[in-house]
Amino acid sequence: MERSTKSARSDATSAVWAIYTRAYEHLWRLPPGTLSPDRVTKEQDADAQLLARIVRSFAGEWLRGARRFATVLYKWLAEDEAEKREQPYVRLGLHDADAAHGEAIPDGLAEIDPSEIGDDDDFDDDILDPLRERKSPRDTGKNAPSKGQFREPFEYGQLLKALGLKVSEADAAIRYYKERALPHLIPFPRRQAPQATEPLAEGWETWSAGDPLEDLDVGGSVVQSPVLVPGVTTMRRVYGESPGSDPAKTPVDLDIYVDSSGSMPNPRVDVSYLALAGVILALSALRVGARVQATLWSGPGDFKTTDGFTREEAKILGVITGFLGGSTAFPLHVLRDTYADRKPSDAPAHVAVISDDGVDTMLSSDEKRSPGEKIARAALTKAKGGGTLVLNLGGRKLAAAPQLEEIGFRIHSVSAWEDLVAFARAFVRETYGEERT
Repeated sequence: MERSTKSARSDATSAVWAIYTRAYEHLWRLPPGTLSPDRVTKEQDADAQLLARIVRSFAGEWLRGARRFATVLYKWLAEDEAEKREQPYVRLGLHDADAAHGEAIPDGLAEIDPSEIGDDDDFDDDILDPLRERKSPRDTGKNAPSKGQFREPFEYGQLLKALGLKVSEADAAIRYYKERALPHLIPFPRRQAPQATEPLAEGWETWSAGDPLEDLDVGGSVVQSPVLVPGVTTMRRVYGESPGSDPAKTPVDLDIYVDSSGSMPNPRVDVSYLALAGVILALSALRVGARVQATLWSGPGDFKTTDGFTREEAKILGVITGFLGGSTAFPLHVLRDTYADRKPSDAPAHVAVISDDGVDTMLSSDEKRSPGEKIARAALTKAKGGGTLVLNLGGRKLAAAPQLEEIGFRIHSVSAWEDLVAFARAFVRETYGEERT
């Protein structure tokens, strides 16, 4: 009975599963059939032996061995795919890649590990004889990649798909730039308000059974009555606010505008340092409790925005890592509407624009024929947090620079997009750090 059940199961077993389990039998010196199905061909058994040797040989350098392992297994993966066979570990519920979301993606995949890039000259020899003496990583010389090399965004997305993770192109881009931004995060600035407030006890009110237990003031309730009756004699403290002696610190909101015209790279295909710098600034702001409004812009009416300040990380990063690819026209209407009804009591906000010489479209007129200079000046006045234009000018001078500086923008010029990362790290201290109140 046991024999027939096992044979029936083996008919539906994939070649990959058969080789995988047979390799374990070789590794653990188990009798054939202990883990593997009955029907393992001689060719499959030979490859299983080779996989076992690769595992032993590269136990301490698993990433180098993975390439060899995949080369042996690829043939059988292709065969299973052609036959449309369901893998047993999927049928048994041992594979949860279909449910993978952003947080289920392993960390560290954006960076290329040096061991991933081996010497292709000895690759075939390693497959044929993985136990032979190999070069140590230090002997690879110029072939060894330096620390800090990263995959392109499209390669990162392909890697996630290869791992069986069903992640959209947009979510993969968000994860890629977030992973690259994390080492560069800096505390976003806080502005000092005139005074902090301190709680001031003003009296008691009735505590009911549905109120939080920590709000119950037992001492105050006993003063009212020695018999505690919930909702009748139970009391809780009521507090007001009293000006304190120390200044309060208010997080500075970030209003960021990222150029996404046709001359800019698509963040989901190639590395976009505009997107990376924007993610660094946005995550730094969120880290200290500030809010962020992100706007991606291209031609007239071609824009994408969070439509107001928010703390929804996915929404913010989704905008910053998007792509439009049209002509160039700064979204004056977004800047205008953002600060049209801003109250004096609102937190200060800093307006940051990442672009090139196309930023001079900010001085054009909006759809209501209002001058851009007037709109920008009014926005900076109400924002109260200053403004920065980060521009890749390639060593050229911006003709509109004096006019933009007169409005109130500080211009930070870079000669290459890669320099935006260094700018993002220095942004807070150089532009309007805590000492500048």
